[in-house]
Amino acid sequence: MKKSILLMSMFCGLSSSIFAQAVFAKKAVNFNLPNGPYTSEMLAKDFGNGKYFDNRGFAKIENNVYKITFKKGVKVDNTGASAQPQIEAADQYTLQYRIKYDDTFEKGLHGKQFGFNIGAIYNGGRAEEARTNGDGGSVRIQFDAHGDSISNQLYVYYCEMKGKYGNNPGNQKYSMPRGKWNTIKLTVSMQSSVDKADGRIEVWCNGVKKIDVDTMRFVRVETGRKITKLSFESFPGGGGVIPSYDNYLYIDDLQWTKNK
Repeated sequence: MKKSILLMSMFCGLSSSIFAQAVFAKKAVNFNLPNGPYTSEMLAKDFGNGKYFDNRGFAKIENNVYKITFKKGVKVDNTGASAQPQIEAADQYTLQYRIKYDDTFEKGLHGKQFGFNIGAIYNGGRAEEARTNGDGGSVRIQFDAHGDSISNQLYVYYCEMKGKYGNNPGNQKYSMPRGKWNTIKLTVSMQSSVDKADGRIEVWCNGVKKIDVDTMRFVRVETGRKITKLSFESFPGGGGVIPSYDNYLYIDDLQWTKNK
């Protein structure tokens, strides 16, 4: 009897470990969970793998919605929520989610929504490495809060980028209302070869295409020419105001799929 219990315990532990390291090419996360903190363990179960970065796990479930807190008085660190779950490596991915900025979301806040990581992955001011190594990058959406509206644009690290921080190739922007649910769809298509500048980034807001950049050369090295991780992170960045009170961002019905 004791041996059976031991074997069952070992099997359950092994199954849990295997599940925690699952890598999905297609997955939907609806956050239909009891109210309370959304932990790294819950994230790994829902997304297949991954965990919050240190001091970047300020998220909870509230009424079956994922709620992120931008804490009063801090930017970049010790605020927001940031994780990078691994996905099956592929040339093209689409990410879709519903998002709502709180009714009182503070004017002047600036930061990141979600996206994908490419190859060796570069972000956080590592533009020089992206240019020099040419083996990776990242594609995210940047937000800027302007009164009742939220402006959005691309924030991309790639081998031909300029400056120190993420670029907005194509210089395209769109706005969406604060305090209301909006559906965002992002498709990233890698270039057809390392020599070609035919990669593409497309963004839809509420079913209308708002951004389309089809001249991207993300990498110069073949080993980096794959989308490898989700960038499931949002936090107030260095360029905006320091939050004068707690601000909230709500996410629901998130899904990703290989190809469009």
